[in-house]
Amino acid sequence: MTLNRVFNVFDFISKKVGIRVTHHRFRHTLETDLMKDPDRNLYSVKDLMGHTNIKTTLEYFEPDIKMIKQALDNRKVSPSLLMINQWRL
Repeated sequence: MTLNRVFNVFDFISKKVGIRVTHHRFRHTLETDLMKDPDRNLYSVKDLMGHTNIKTTLEYFEPDIKMIKQALDNRKVSPSLLMINQWRL
């Protein structure tokens, strides 16, 4: 498949769904989902996405307080021990 054909596919999808869809949006969605996994390995995600710097990978990390609380609860860790109680868990 040529690069031009790939862009045509994204143009076709964009017209069907009524919003602009790009290959970068697919990468961003995948990386964001990978970063939400509580058992994620930042360096594996970095390598998978082809980033040369871990800081680029960390740009996709969005703290999810409920996810953090659940991870702590699963491990029987009190949020106050980690000084994150200011997040109002």
